[in-house]
Amino acid sequence: MKFRYTVIFFVLALCKTMERQHDDNDYNVRPPNNLGGAVPSALRYDVDRQPIMPGGHRTMMRFYSSTSGSFSQGSVIRIPVSSSDYMDLNSAVLCLSVTNQSAAAADFDSQTASSIIERLRVYGGQGGSSVLDQIEHYALVSSSISSWTKTAEQRASDELLSNGGAFAAGGTLKVQIPLSYSAFFVNSTSKALPPCAWTLEVTLANGNNAFFGTVDMSGYTVNDVYLHIPSVSVSPSYSENLASMAQSQGGTISWTACGIQTSFGSLQGVGPQAVPINSRVSSLRALVSILRESANLNDETKYSSRHSIGWVSQFQYEIAGRMVPPQAVTVALDSDVGAAFSELIRIWASMSSCSTGTSYAAFNGPTNIGSVASGALGVCVEQFEDGGVISGLDVKTLGQQISLRCSTTAATVLEVFTMCLHDVVYSLDVNTGALTVTD
Repeated sequence: MKFRYTVIFFVLALCKTMERQHDDNDYNVRPPNNLGGAVPSALRYDVDRQPIMPGGHRTMMRFYSSTSGSFSQGSVIRIPVSSSDYMDLNSAVLCLSVTNQSAAAADFDSQTASSIIERLRVYGGQGGSSVLDQIEHYALVSSSISSWTKTAEQRASDELLSNGGAFAAGGTLKVQIPLSYSAFFVNSTSKALPPCAWTLEVTLANGNNAFFGTVDMSGYTVNDVYLHIPSVSVSPSYSENLASMAQSQGGTISWTACGIQTSFGSLQGVGPQAVPINSRVSSLRALVSILRESANLNDETKYSSRHSIGWVSQFQYEIAGRMVPPQAVTVALDSDVGAAFSELIRIWASMSSCSTGTSYAAFNGPTNIGSVASGALGVCVEQFEDGGVISGLDVKTLGQQISLRCSTTAATVLEVFTMCLHDVVYSLDVNTGALTVTD
């Protein structure tokens, strides 16, 4: 089936009065308000229109880490979440305070606070073991995609970063991190999550990868961690109607999202090469690969997450023995990378969490590793399928192999980081509150 992604902006609100360590005025929150009129689309899982909202109000809920105190690089932060309200996860933000414990100034890698997240996981239930979403190297995923889809000003506004995320020795920054690239948080149709329980788990990144600075940043600390989630409280009758509707569908309701799997490989030498991509998903929609010089990954003068396509003259992907796209994409540096840019635009257009207004200047602009294009290699797989019959390619059932095939022009050793975008389907059992995922 064909999944269409829409963006529905959902104005939601300030916290319930709770004991807290700092003011909500530090974050982008608004006062609660009552709902009236038509039922918001984010609350509707049925096919019949219910014209009148049966009472309810919006508010902002806050959920804290299960352990208190300070966290450091490598720490695992778990935030259990349970609510009797509908949760607007599309607008949720992770709030925290970061302290630079070094003796010199530093700033966030790629000017995004998400650089401190090495791994993001979501589990079903509170303390459960069933994984609902997992993104390895979340910082690299976030910084890569946002570098083309958002300006530095937009990233700073989203995360409340001042001075581009720079802070002095001993300084502390309060930031909020939208979890924009998690399938669990950003679903295809901006549906609010019905009442249930789940757990967010975040692993903090190595300080020297998360920050730029002239000294060792491994001693940074994180405090005051909590998750802000806009929520909607509705009347019991509305929840009963939803449960009744779900019973006619086997007791579950379902929704879709775009998941991201990651895979690493390497290139070395000049000429045609192939890089295997480890992806086993049921509905592969797109592939995006970024290239970084292995020798400069931790060089703060060359930006550890900054990447380039300046070492490649042409590329295409091989999926189950078939070349996609059928003709290799040519990369003509310093003059025209239009073909590679067009492929990426098709991909971003299918992601509800990304803007389709990607800047060609940003894609083709110089990097700190020289005056070469900073873009990425990518292909929208589903454009080569029969969109009227299927969406995405099943590389899981048949164990089909995927690889990036390209011609390199420099002998430098390159790290190849590939993001595999795929469809996932979430289901909620309205009787037990159990969440499951199919990918």
